[in-house]
Amino acid sequence: MDGKRKSRSEKKADRREAIKVAAIEVFSERGYHATKISEIVRRVGVAQGTFYLYYESKQQIFGELLTDFLTPVVETVANWESRRARLRARCSAKSSHGWACC
Repeated sequence: MDGKRKSRSEKKADRREAIKVAAIEVFSERGYHATKISEIVRRVGVAQGTFYLYYESKQQIFGELLTDFLTPVVETVANWESRRARLRARCSAKSSHGWACC
């Protein structure tokens, strides 16, 4: 750290991220159904009530983790589809001029 103190919002964001990291660890080790909020907060070193300042339930944090994981995947696939469509259009234009398509 460069000597600056973190703002309250930065500390809150850090704690939320720490809870998410711990949740990933516990979910991956124990599975969704066997995971308990108490295990997640124990990893972070916060009280169980702190979890509920950030998340309403185990379902909510799990859903957020899935969204965090799947959003880049969906964006990547969408980009592939967009690129594929552009290539098809180019190929179609070339073949209509009698050029070989790659």
